[in-house]
Amino acid sequence: MTAILDPNLVQRIDNHQRLLRREIDARAAELRSTTARALALAAQSVESSCEVVTVHGIDSWRNFDKITYTDETEQPVEITGLPTEIRRLVSHCLQYLPSSEGAWPWQRDGSTAYFCVSDMEGEGEYPFRTLQERILDDLEEQTGRTIRKIEITSEEYDDGYFPSGNVEVDFTDGDSDEVFLQSLSEGDYTDGLIEHAGHFGYNTTVTIKRTSTGITIR
Repeated sequence: MTAILDPNLVQRIDNHQRLLRREIDARAAELRSTTARALALAAQSVESSCEVVTVHGIDSWRNFDKITYTDETEQPVEITGLPTEIRRLVSHCLQYLPSSEGAWPWQRDGSTAYFCVSDMEGEGEYPFRTLQERILDDLEEQTGRTIRKIEITSEEYDDGYFPSGNVEVDFTDGDSDEVFLQSLSEGDYTDGLIEHAGHFGYNTTVTIKRTSTGITIR
């Protein structure tokens, strides 16, 4: 029997799968980058001058035998003591790394995959920087001034209370001001703030402070 589907429905399904494909590709790219950055940090904790990190013995199930780094001597050294969570992260990453080719920052060569540690330079985004560090850096870049304290309050929308894009800022020179942070208004930090403070209510306030021991959030 011949299947009969509404052509308009077929078109909507096709459009939706294209959107899903783009979202999956973007998430896969983020997973590959996150995995490489985590392994780069692990390798640098052993040898600061490491140059290349390699995953060896990858099988069809995306299991692997070992992970090594090489430095200027080009002699591979195995990285041991990796937490289970990091090894699991590597296996998940390999699911989105084609066996016949690489995808930045990774390269594939048969049963091995590798990347250059220099490609992972810089602080990176979440989870390598905390929520409070990212918000503080965002505001300092926007204002061009050093900030001592930030207060984020709630604002009511049609579907409930969420972080307000207008924040109270105390600068280290003693001045204070209300600053509009576009990324906060657009929801870039909403999930992290809700994870920290719970769902926002009428008078929810989150305070970020620069202290002598680091940047705190409460």
